Amino acid sequence: MQYDLPIENLEEALCETMTRFGDDLQEILGENLKSVILFGSAVLGDFTPGKGDLDFLVVTADSITHYECEFIFSLHESMRSGSNILARQLEGTYYPLRVVADPVNVNAPGCYVGTGRKGWKPVDGSKNSLMDYAIIKKHGRTCYGSNVTNLVYSPSQDELVEEFRKSLESSIATAMQVNSLNFALAMCHFAPRGLCFTLTGKMLSKKQSAQWFAEEFSGNKWAELVLDAEKYRYPLTESELNEAAPIIEASVSEFLLDIATLAGLTLNT
Repeated sequence: MQYDLPIENLEEALCETMTRFGDDLQEILGENLKSVILFGSAVLGDFTPGKGDLDFLVVTADSITHYECEFIFSLHESMRSGSNILARQLEGTYYPLRVVADPVNVNAPGCYVGTGRKGWKPVDGSKNSLMDYAIIKKHGRTCYGSNVTNLVYSPSQDELVEEFRKSLESSIATAMQVNSLNFALAMCHFAPRGLCFTLTGKMLSKKQSAQWFAEEFSGNKWAELVLDAEKYRYPLTESELNEAAPIIEASVSEFLLDIATLAGLTLNT
């Protein structure tokens, strides 16, 4: 897959992209726009232009109307068709501050912009994980508007571990039905990060988590697989698809069950 231009200064390019994004949102949302927060790989030091996505959270003063959603979706469609690589990778959510402050108990209209246009939709309440909120709280970078990270929900260690346990259960069920390289890679990225947090409380990038797993469990039969999978990010080129193909031969469900055992978690499977 070819991309338009090399990005020589990532921090400068990120700043420019998010500022332009914020300016465009300001024209749509006006005073309803409070803050644009970048999180995920971009703030954890594991982002590659043209690979994966740029996770963002837009915080508004009040609910997002369906009318505003249509303008927001049109903006993202325009960015996807443009030449700015980073703008094409923006994927995230829009919620009013009251949802961001208490996503467990508060619902209010917002909207979601994901990888594929088919999945873009208005939402009623938070669709982010609690781990997302923990990363936003600790590492989130305010790129536009007011800094409201002090008001973002702060999940407890117990809440985050329980979320990881439930995610493992759900992922194992999916693994029983899905035979996909992208899913296998996603699990190789997700599970070591969750395991690391469960055992150490550290929020690491995918690369850091893979290295931690390989060092902490050097004799584990999955260590080499985790390190190998870490090299790949969606979307994969044709040569990467061929290189990564052996990863799909691993038993993803067995891998996830072993991760749960290492984490000391009891699954309802």
